[in-house]
Amino acid sequence: GEKKQRAFVGPVSMDRNPGVPVYGQATEESLRDAERCIEIVRKSNPGDDGCFPLVLPVVTPRYVPTCSPALLSGLGDLAKRYDLHVQSHVAESLDVVQEVSRLHPGVTDVELFAKSGILTKKTILAHGVHLTDDEMDVIAEHGSSISHCPLSNFYFAHGNLDIRRLSDKKVGIGLGSDVAGGYSTSMMNAMRMAIIAHKAIRIEQQEFPGITSETDDNDDDHHRGSSQVSHATAFWMATLGGAEAIGLGDKIGSFSPGKMFDALEIDLQAEDEILPLAMGGGGGRSPSDWEQLEMFVNLGDSRHVRKVWVNGHLSHQRAEDSLCTINL
Repeated sequence: GEKKQRAFVGPVSMDRNPGVPVYGQATEESLRDAERCIEIVRKSNPGDDGCFPLVLPVVTPRYVPTCSPALLSGLGDLAKRYDLHVQSHVAESLDVVQEVSRLHPGVTDVELFAKSGILTKKTILAHGVHLTDDEMDVIAEHGSSISHCPLSNFYFAHGNLDIRRLSDKKVGIGLGSDVAGGYSTSMMNAMRMAIIAHKAIRIEQQEFPGITSETDDNDDDHHRGSSQVSHATAFWMATLGGAEAIGLGDKIGSFSPGKMFDALEIDLQAEDEILPLAMGGGGGRSPSDWEQLEMFVNLGDSRHVRKVWVNGHLSHQRAEDSLCTINL
């Protein structure tokens, strides 16, 4: 696109929405709109000079309670026919789980997605807070991934997602915001919330490093307490983990040779900074690389982003840097 930004674009498909009927469509109309959008996006964004397109079409069933089995099957067919990415929500909250059970007795949203062809290696599902182990196995078998939306989960999900369970099941995981599901779409906030959500889980499960309890010896789930969501883990989910989750890990997400150059230039000593990102590492020494990463994850914001490159193109430059000249 003109802004040189990556995006997946597609209409939110749903053919039933009792709460707000005006936002629903007839099944065939919804499928026609989805296919028309696919054609428009592909025609508008063929890729420059044979490069991978920045903007890709995506199939988006909102979530099971607003999609009939016929619509899910039709969207699954579109995803297969056009080899598309798919995004939706799964096991988001207790009320959603209950509504799925009411609409489809004895069947889960994961099972419906699998039957409809929605689960593929190009599928990313938001939330997953209330997934069972068996459901995680199904998602892993199809090569689908989870978008962890920790801020939104605090507001609506009736629980927090323990990403260690997903990791144990070999399910891919990236970070998301759920757009209007919280007060911020920033990946910086998503990283911070992922760390806080994990700490909340550890407190709830009484996982206190260095402190033992009478129940420790009887804990069958012995992986608990063995790992933490660190700043490095959160940063990985926001970069390479996210790229792998959307099936683009071979193209973006790191600086490995042969990948596209998607990058930020970060200035930890921005002159107008309010937060002390450039503070020392203690004892008068300079902060280590890991300490600087933690400071940026904890305190950084858009003021510290000098430049943004997408596929090697400079797509954003901080205002005070725009007049600078660079001698090569």
